[in-house]
Amino acid sequence: MNSRSSQPSQLSHADAEPTVDHGLAATLDGSEYTQNTAPTRFVEVDGTRFAYRRFGNPSGAPVVLLQHFMGNLDNYDAAITDALTGGREVILTDNAGFGLSTGAAPRTVEGMA
Repeated sequence: MNSRSSQPSQLSHADAEPTVDHGLAATLDGSEYTQNTAPTRFVEVDGTRFAYRRFGNPSGAPVVLLQHFMGNLDNYDAAITDALTGGREVILTDNAGFGLSTGAAPRTVEGMA
């Protein structure tokens, strides 16, 4: 992977070389997005880059969905995730070491937390 600017950016699902969004606060209102149209964003924590998508109504408490072992952002069922957006924001994640996230995959449930 080539080095790119670390300025916050939005990426489509097809983009091959992600850049890093250095904070969740930098994300924009995702109410116009669905699971399949929300840009993939990134946040770096302790040297690990995590991929995530945010969409839905940001006025309520968000629902954060954690994927099963070896699952990635594209394994979520859009019929379910899009239905969860009524009155709340939905945040989907790639765990460390899977999908577009970097780092080592956790070996324990405690490590996933």
